[in-house]
Amino acid sequence: MRKRILFIIMVLLMVIVTSCGANTKQDDKKENYTYADLNDEQKKIIDNVYDKYSDWDYITDSGQELPVTKIKFIYEDSTLVFLAFHAFPGTNGGGSSSVYEVDALTGSVRGHTYDFLNERERNFKRAIGVEAYTGFDYDVNASSDEQKDVLANSYLKLMEE
Repeated sequence: MRKRILFIIMVLLMVIVTSCGANTKQDDKKENYTYADLNDEQKKIIDNVYDKYSDWDYITDSGQELPVTKIKFIYEDSTLVFLAFHAFPGTNGGGSSSVYEVDALTGSVRGHTYDFLNERERNFKRAIGVEAYTGFDYDVNASSDEQKDVLANSYLKLMEE
Protein backbone atom coordinates (compact mmCIF):
# COMPACT_ATOMS: atom_id res chain seq x y z
CA MET A 1 0.00 0.00 0.00
CA ARG A 2 2.85 2.35 0.88
CA LYS A 3 4.54 1.67 -2.44
CA ARG A 4 1.33 2.51 -4.29
CA ILE A 5 0.96 5.84 -2.46
CA LEU A 6 4.62 6.65 -3.06
CA PHE A 7 4.20 5.76 -6.74
CA ILE A 8 1.15 8.05 -7.09
CA ILE A 9 2.98 10.91 -5.39
CA MET A 10 5.99 10.46 -7.68
CA VAL A 11 3.79 10.45 -10.78
CA LEU A 12 2.00 13.60 -9.64
CA LEU A 13 5.32 15.31 -8.95
CA MET A 14 6.59 14.38 -12.40
CA VAL A 15 3.44 15.75 -14.02
CA ILE A 16 3.71 18.98 -12.07
CA VAL A 17 7.41 19.42 -12.80
CA THR A 18 7.15 18.66 -16.50
CA SER A 19 4.07 20.86 -16.88
CA CYS A 20 5.91 23.79 -15.37
CA GLY A 21 8.51 23.49 -18.10
CA ALA A 22 5.91 23.57 -20.84
CA ASN A 23 6.22 26.26 -23.47
CA THR A 24 3.84 29.00 -22.39
CA LYS A 25 5.20 31.52 -24.89
CA GLN A 26 2.49 33.00 -27.08
CA ASP A 27 2.61 31.89 -30.68
CA ASP A 28 4.12 34.58 -32.90
CA LYS A 29 1.47 33.96 -35.55
CA LYS A 30 -1.32 36.48 -35.77
CA GLU A 31 -4.92 35.38 -35.98
CA ASN A 32 -5.67 37.71 -38.89
CA TYR A 33 -3.40 39.86 -41.00
CA THR A 34 -4.29 43.04 -42.85
CA TYR A 35 -2.92 44.84 -45.88
CA ALA A 36 -0.98 47.12 -43.50
CA ASP A 37 1.05 44.09 -42.31
CA LEU A 38 2.57 43.59 -45.77
CA ASN A 39 5.95 44.85 -46.90
CA ASP A 40 6.26 46.75 -50.21
CA GLU A 41 6.98 43.63 -52.30
CA GLN A 42 4.03 41.79 -50.79
CA LYS A 43 1.75 44.80 -51.34
CA LYS A 44 2.74 44.74 -55.01
CA ILE A 45 1.59 41.11 -55.27
CA ILE A 46 -1.73 41.82 -53.53
CA ASP A 47 -2.29 44.98 -55.60
CA ASN A 48 -1.68 43.10 -58.84
CA VAL A 49 -4.04 40.29 -57.85
CA TYR A 50 -6.64 42.89 -56.87
CA ASP A 51 -6.11 44.74 -60.17
CA LYS A 52 -7.12 41.51 -61.93
CA TYR A 53 -10.32 41.61 -59.83
CA SER A 54 -12.58 42.08 -62.85
CA ASP A 55 -11.28 38.74 -64.15
CA TRP A 56 -12.10 36.73 -61.04
CA ASP A 57 -14.82 38.53 -59.05
CA TYR A 58 -17.66 36.91 -61.02
CA ILE A 59 -17.90 34.07 -63.50
CA THR A 60 -20.82 33.15 -65.72
CA ASP A 61 -22.00 29.57 -65.59
CA SER A 62 -25.16 28.35 -67.32
CA GLY A 63 -26.30 31.94 -67.73
CA GLN A 64 -25.88 32.76 -64.03
CA GLU A 65 -23.34 35.19 -62.64
CA LEU A 66 -21.59 33.58 -59.68
CA PRO A 67 -19.62 35.82 -57.28
CA VAL A 68 -16.39 34.68 -55.71
CA THR A 69 -17.06 33.37 -52.21
CA LYS A 70 -13.64 32.04 -51.16
CA ILE A 71 -10.05 32.94 -52.02
CA LYS A 72 -6.74 31.34 -51.22
CA PHE A 73 -3.06 31.55 -52.05
CA ILE A 74 -1.16 28.27 -52.35
CA TYR A 75 2.03 26.94 -53.84
CA GLU A 76 1.71 24.45 -56.66
CA ASP A 77 5.15 22.95 -56.95
CA SER A 78 7.20 26.15 -56.58
CA THR A 79 4.68 28.45 -58.26
CA LEU A 80 2.63 30.92 -56.22
CA VAL A 81 -1.00 30.42 -57.21
CA PHE A 82 -4.10 32.46 -56.41
CA LEU A 83 -7.43 30.61 -56.26
CA ALA A 84 -10.93 32.05 -56.43
CA PHE A 85 -13.91 29.81 -55.64
CA HIS A 86 -17.38 30.57 -57.00
CA ALA A 87 -20.16 28.67 -55.23
CA PHE A 88 -23.16 27.44 -57.19
CA PRO A 89 -26.36 28.68 -55.55
CA GLY A 90 -28.29 26.11 -53.56
CA THR A 91 -25.52 23.52 -53.54
CA ASN A 92 -23.54 22.15 -50.67
CA GLY A 93 -19.96 22.70 -51.76
CA GLY A 94 -20.51 22.75 -55.50
CA GLY A 95 -18.81 25.44 -57.47
CA SER A 96 -16.11 26.45 -59.87
CA SER A 97 -12.61 27.71 -59.26
CA SER A 98 -10.45 30.18 -61.13
CA VAL A 99 -6.68 29.73 -60.96
CA TYR A 100 -4.02 32.40 -61.48
CA GLU A 101 -0.25 32.17 -61.40
CA VAL A 102 1.48 34.95 -59.51
CA ASP A 103 5.09 35.82 -60.26
CA ALA A 104 6.49 36.38 -56.77
CA LEU A 105 9.34 38.54 -58.13
CA THR A 106 7.41 40.92 -60.37
CA GLY A 107 3.96 40.50 -58.86
CA SER A 108 2.45 39.92 -62.29
CA VAL A 109 -0.66 37.76 -62.50
CA ARG A 110 -1.77 35.55 -65.35
CA GLY A 111 -4.36 32.88 -65.89
CA HIS A 112 -3.40 29.27 -65.31
CA THR A 113 -4.68 26.36 -67.34
CA TYR A 114 -4.39 22.62 -67.05
CA ASP A 115 -3.92 20.08 -69.81
CA PHE A 116 -6.85 17.72 -69.24
CA LEU A 117 -5.21 15.07 -71.41
CA ASN A 118 -2.48 14.84 -68.79
CA GLU A 119 -3.70 12.78 -65.80
CA ARG A 120 -1.36 14.49 -63.34
CA GLU A 121 -2.69 17.92 -64.30
CA ARG A 122 -6.30 16.70 -64.14
CA ASN A 123 -5.64 15.55 -60.58
CA PHE A 124 -4.02 18.89 -59.75
CA LYS A 125 -7.15 20.69 -61.00
CA ARG A 126 -9.36 18.52 -58.79
CA ALA A 127 -7.15 19.16 -55.77
CA ILE A 128 -7.13 22.88 -56.55
CA GLY A 129 -10.94 22.92 -56.44
CA VAL A 130 -10.88 21.47 -52.94
CA GLU A 131 -8.17 23.92 -51.86
CA ALA A 132 -10.20 26.84 -53.21
CA TYR A 133 -13.30 25.65 -51.37
CA THR A 134 -11.39 25.65 -48.08
CA GLY A 135 -10.15 29.20 -48.64
CA PHE A 136 -10.94 32.43 -46.83
CA ASP A 137 -14.43 33.91 -47.02
CA TYR A 138 -14.59 36.75 -49.53
CA ASP A 139 -17.36 39.32 -49.95
CA VAL A 140 -17.63 40.96 -53.37
CA ASN A 141 -19.75 43.72 -51.79
CA ALA A 142 -17.13 44.67 -49.18
CA SER A 143 -14.99 47.78 -49.52
CA SER A 144 -11.75 47.53 -51.47
CA ASP A 145 -9.80 47.92 -48.19
CA GLU A 146 -11.66 44.98 -46.63
CA GLN A 147 -11.13 42.89 -49.76
CA LYS A 148 -7.40 43.65 -49.77
CA ASP A 149 -7.25 42.70 -46.09
CA VAL A 150 -8.70 39.27 -46.92
CA LEU A 151 -6.19 38.84 -49.75
CA ALA A 152 -3.34 39.91 -47.46
CA ASN A 153 -4.50 37.56 -44.71
CA SER A 154 -4.59 34.60 -47.10
CA TYR A 155 -1.17 35.46 -48.52
CA LEU A 156 0.52 35.93 -45.15
CA LYS A 157 -1.07 32.76 -43.74
CA LEU A 158 0.57 30.88 -46.62
CA MET A 159 3.92 32.54 -45.82
CA GLU A 160 3.57 31.35 -42.19
CA GLU A 161 3.36 27.71 -43.17
